[in-house]
Amino acid sequence: MRSTTLWRAMLVGAMFAGTALVGLGPAAGPAAAASAREWRIVWASSGSAAESLDAMETTSTSDAWAGGSVGAGSAAKPVAVHWNGHVWQQVKLPSGLAGTIRVLRATARRNVWAFGDDTGNGTSFALRWNGKSWKVMHRWTKRRMLIADAAVLSASDVWIFSATRDAITRYDGKGWVATSILG
Repeated sequence: MRSTTLWRAMLVGAMFAGTALVGLGPAAGPAAAASAREWRIVWASSGSAAESLDAMETTSTSDAWAGGSVGAGSAAKPVAVHWNGHVWQQVKLPSGLAGTIRVLRATARRNVWAFGDDTGNGTSFALRWNGKSWKVMHRWTKRRMLIADAAVLSASDVWIFSATRDAITRYDGKGWVATSILG
C-alpha cells in the first residue's frame, strides 16, 4: 500500500507539473532530451499504511482531485485533496462519512463527483463538488450499492455501476433510479 501511494503521488506530480515526456524517443535527439523537465514529487503521503489515494480526476492542469481514505478498518474516513496548479490541499468533506472514496469523475471545475463506500457496514455514498464545497447527493444503506465505476455527463446526468448488484443507477437531477442489467 505504501509504495502504491507513493507511486501514485509521483505519477500525479509528473502529470500536473507539466512534465510529460510524450514524443521524446530516440528520434528526438539529445537536444530535446536535455531540455526535458525532470520528474518531481509534488505531494506524498506520510508513508503510513493507513493513508491511501485510490481515485483521481482532473478537469485541467490547474484543477485535479485525488480521493481515498485516512485511517484503517472501521476508523477509515474518506479524504479528498485538490490540486490548484501549485499545491495539493486537503478539502473538508461532509461530516458523518466513513470508508473511502473509490471513484472520482468530473465534467467541469464545478461539477466533480466522488463515490465511495464503507465496506465494514456495506454503505455507499455519492458526493458532488459545486466549486465551493462537497455535498452528499445520496447515501445507500446496508448492502445496497458498492460502486465500481461511474460516468458523469453533466450535473443532472450521472451513471453509477454496481460492484455488488446487477444494477446501473442513474441520477437525473431529481433522484436516483436503478435498472437491472440482467433480463
